[in-house]
Amino acid sequence: MGSTLLPRRRPVACGAVCPPTSPYAVREAAFTAAGQSRVGTRVSLAQIRPGDLLFYSYGGGVGHVAMAAGDGMLIESSQSGHPVAKRRIYTRGLAVIRRVAVTGHSSMDSP
Repeated sequence: MGSTLLPRRRPVACGAVCPPTSPYAVREAAFTAAGQSRVGTRVSLAQIRPGDLLFYSYGGGVGHVAMAAGDGMLIESSQSGHPVAKRRIYTRGLAVIRRVAVTGHSSMDSP
């Protein structure tokens, strides 16, 4: 998909990214699904493109993120320790969809 993956910086529970599938947007990007759900441009389901992030909430704050793969599919790990899988986009619990622009350089390249 051509996106840079966000490296896991510290141990996380599934309440954070499961596993880290989010593009690295800015040095200040949050490491939780809830924090990442506030980064980037909000888009509708009709506007979704590969690489967009889908954030889900089940009775609390945002606690799960998946990545759009195109053709109505997403990539996610349903919970910690489970393999990453490609499946149809589902809307139950869908809180917000975000598009994060990745620039030609990574802020991780500089100190």
